[in-house]
Amino acid sequence: MHSNIKKTQELVNAASALVPYLRETALDTERARRVPEETIGRLRDAGLLEILVPRQFGGHEADLTTAARVITELGRGCGSTAWVYGVAASQNWIAATFDLEAQKEVWARGARTVISATYGINPKVQSATRVDAGFRLSGRWGFASGCDHADWHLAQFLAPADGDKPPVAHFALVPRSDFSIEDDWYVMGLVGTGSKTVFLDDVFVPAHRTLAYPLMNSGKTPGSAANANPMYALPLMSATPVGIAATLPGIARGALEVLISTAAAGDRDSARGKFSDHVLAHAWIGEALADIEAAELAIFTSMDVLTAAAHAGRQPTVEERIRIRRNFAFSTRMSTEAAELVLKCTGAAATSLSHQTQRAWRDINAAARHIGLNWETYATQSGRHALGMEPSGLF
Repeated sequence: MHSNIKKTQELVNAASALVPYLRETALDTERARRVPEETIGRLRDAGLLEILVPRQFGGHEADLTTAARVITELGRGCGSTAWVYGVAASQNWIAATFDLEAQKEVWARGARTVISATYGINPKVQSATRVDAGFRLSGRWGFASGCDHADWHLAQFLAPADGDKPPVAHFALVPRSDFSIEDDWYVMGLVGTGSKTVFLDDVFVPAHRTLAYPLMNSGKTPGSAANANPMYALPLMSATPVGIAATLPGIARGALEVLISTAAAGDRDSARGKFSDHVLAHAWIGEALADIEAAELAIFTSMDVLTAAAHAGRQPTVEERIRIRRNFAFSTRMSTEAAELVLKCTGAAATSLSHQTQRAWRDINAAARHIGLNWETYATQSGRHALGMEPSGLF
């Protein structure tokens, strides 16, 4: 399914090489409440930031399965870093769906661009006005993961009615010079993502840097015509959630790896005997492994389905799209269960705020609260579709 198997392995290997550094600095990342500049620099130097950028702008133009594997690999080292990286990578994919003029602006300084994003419309704190050749935007856009490093921000907004046409959700690409940041990110998990609030103050956004959501979710965008790779013609809600969903099984696997390595080294022995001899440890570790492998498989096979559809020159079917959204949520559920098992294995030692296991548990449980990863929502959507009912929600 991969566009270039050798390139895929090179990118995954580059991510793997960063894992020891990411584990070493994960606590510092959490304390800083943002990914350090050095970490972003290492991602740049490793050639990972341009993973989904079109080749015509110097990117790798890798497929979505490759991106998922890289994100998961980074998650083994630091959940916050993997989350910010996944967001940036998926927003670069989105930028490739915009008008060619917007793409030239976004990658004017090269392909290693960082883009943060805010999905969701809140008219109480956001306003949009139609003006000649574009829109003027004002207000607050929260949960902007990685915005401290962003060259651009992707902001969702509600475009006002245009004549007899009703209001329609749009996205806007806004350069760093046009937004400010409020440091309001004080949370219990994914602390290092720096998902702060972005402010726009009567910012003019030209029409070519805006795009209607219905077009983006149909794959019929200006960018799909400007970029020959059919990957850029996939629907938004099937492709972009991988940027966050793929983080979770990586976080869980990283925590389990640390547990296994310390058990093998005898660091988890106690007065009750050798930890690795406990039958409960065997059962919990085995179950966690199964959960993580199921979580990874759900995501990787879903991205393979999207890649196959793209190369076949077709849009994924409604059934495929609903299954993909369910799989993102199922992967989240399995990752959450694995983190719980690893936490049980680690015992009281994991209550230390410097311990990786509790950080992994907090990060995964915080991520599981994301509206796009909610198990009950997407299980219900899948069930409705199976019963022949009109599916609800995003897909």
